[in-house]
Amino acid sequence: MSSRCTNPRPLLLSAAAVALIALSPSPFLAQTPNPVDATAALAAAQEALRTTGPEAALAVVEDALRQGKRAWEVYDLQGQLLQDLGQDRQAETAWRRALQVNPQAKSPRASLARSRVQAGLWLEAVELYQEALAAAPDDVDAGLALARLYWDHQQTARAAEVVRALAEAHPDEAAVQLALAEEFAGGLPAETLEPALKHGLTQADEGVRLAVLKALGRLYTSQGRGEEASAMYAAALPIELQRQGTVSAECFEGALEPQERAARDAMRAALASLAAVEDGTVARERAHRQLAALGAQIEQLSTTLDGIEVSADLATQKASRALGYSRLAEAVDAATGFLDTGDAALSALATENFRAAAQVLSETAPGVWREAP
Repeated sequence: MSSRCTNPRPLLLSAAAVALIALSPSPFLAQTPNPVDATAALAAAQEALRTTGPEAALAVVEDALRQGKRAWEVYDLQGQLLQDLGQDRQAETAWRRALQVNPQAKSPRASLARSRVQAGLWLEAVELYQEALAAAPDDVDAGLALARLYWDHQQTARAAEVVRALAEAHPDEAAVQLALAEEFAGGLPAETLEPALKHGLTQADEGVRLAVLKALGRLYTSQGRGEEASAMYAAALPIELQRQGTVSAECFEGALEPQERAARDAMRAALASLAAVEDGTVARERAHRQLAALGAQIEQLSTTLDGIEVSADLATQKASRALGYSRLAEAVDAATGFLDTGDAALSALATENFRAAAQVLSETAPGVWREAP
């Protein structure tokens, strides 16, 4: 997994700082009407950053601090500007001062933690988030940041324990459900992961539900629970299409794969029985049963495929699959006719249709239909 903590920080104000800026633009600090107002100081720094650059903005911030405007947001902005100018140590000092003013402030803590990670001191970043959680156990952001730190540094068990605790304490928190589904599912035992993910299916946010459905699909697939996996992917398909205007190969294949595997096995069994009937070594009743089973599999597959609305890029693949299912159905009809009449021509048609169907499906789902019988 790629690290989330080593990306360069863009030259932007923190969300907290931006939130404090007045709606109307303000000139530089010397021209602000209220020198003790931190909001005006931050607005002045924003204006200086926009019109002149980070050096001018830093001068405005430091002038504000000399005038006593020691809000944590001002220290936070000072740290950001110092880091943008390559003065990492001074930036960390500014962020520590921001935390002294407001120990619960999230932006300076996150910036300080990132800086510590970039310096190769990720355990110090862990301590920062542990301190935050000790002071505010319900701080979901700090908990997720701590889990990501552990995960990025191959401390999978510790990351999983943090995420498990978050999922138990905040089962309805969308950010926790999303992180659980997209980032940490591979690190939790199935007995913990499955109920936590299932709870995420109640989320109002469709993006969260989509991630949870796909995570459950992967979980069930890994456990050999094909029908349940297929149901999860099938439920994810319309959400994915509506939100993204396209359907991922994961969802499309996942919705069909378990049923296709069952149909493949049934097809091979039916073909083997057909050949054995011709040799006189298998009773026709058994071959009839196997053909009936394959017919049921094909009908279920066709119903599932018809119910999947796909984007344009998958339309050709859907049509190819439908052609393969159609040829399988023709093969079943021909084979059934052979069993009833003993017509060798129908036997040959059944065999040819089986092979034609398997060829079509092997081209559209090579992981399922590995070779024609």
